[in-house]
Amino acid sequence: MIISTVINRRKVLAGSAALASASVLAEGTASVAHVQMSGQNPQPLPPSPSWTRALPPGPDARVKITEEYAKGVARDAYFWAWPLVNMRNRRVAAGQNGEVAIAGGMPASPPNRLSMLTDYIAPEERVAACPNQDVVYGAGTLALDISAVVVQVPDFGERFWVYQVSDCRTDGFAQLGKMHATTPGFYLLVGPNWKGEVPKGVTQVFRSSTGSGIVGPRVFMDDTPGDRQAIQPVLRQIMMYPVSEYDGTMKSIDWSTIPHLPNQATKKKIPIETGGTGNLIFCTSLETAFI
Repeated sequence: MIISTVINRRKVLAGSAALASASVLAEGTASVAHVQMSGQNPQPLPPSPSWTRALPPGPDARVKITEEYAKGVARDAYFWAWPLVNMRNRRVAAGQNGEVAIAGGMPASPPNRLSMLTDYIAPEERVAACPNQDVVYGAGTLALDISAVVVQVPDFGERFWVYQVSDCRTDGFAQLGKMHATTPGFYLLVGPNWKGEVPKGVTQVFRSSTGSGIVGPRVFMDDTPGDRQAIQPVLRQIMMYPVSEYDGTMKSIDWSTIPHLPNQATKKKIPIETGGTGNLIFCTSLETAFI
């Protein structure tokens, strides 16, 4: 365990972002036999034994931070912080969704739920820059600090499929897909501080290093009328919901019946891809991204 006096990565990142902003502004559970806690998600590395000895006792008044150095820190801070702010904004935007729907051609849902398309992604969408053209997409935002969530995996047969499951840093923390030989069933996603009881019937538990994240199912579909019809039953069983709704039965929903809403991207008050206009807003977004 890293002691509190040691500067960890999050504090360094947050401090770097604050310094960058100032610089730029100056210019202008295992009780179930088959349940396993995933050990492959990213974890902080312990510091070297000489870490604390190498740190200076405080700022060195003789060292001058040049303009070029400050710009370099700003670039590094923005580069590493951008995914955190992006994911935080996606969660905030999802919090404004009142129902599961298709908005602007893309899946939209409240946090801890997902929505699925029933066909290839439409060219009119303006969220994904370079989407795949041979899969059916789904998407949902995680708020694991509010609740653990259950993700359903139906029987895909020989069809290729994968669920992208990422934390707030966009690091993957769950291995769900054809290439992982994942079996049909129920999988539990939990946050870093979750200490609840694993429900009976859950196959595996994956722990995120952050409370926020995303889940993005992708299921291969052949470009034929026959496969468009054949894929629908399996799509209906791809679902995600709070653990309190889990009852051990495979739920389903006909995704073709959910509302289709116009593209509201230009009307959102909180931009997805950045922290808004200005460095102070970016740093404020970064501060809340670690929830």
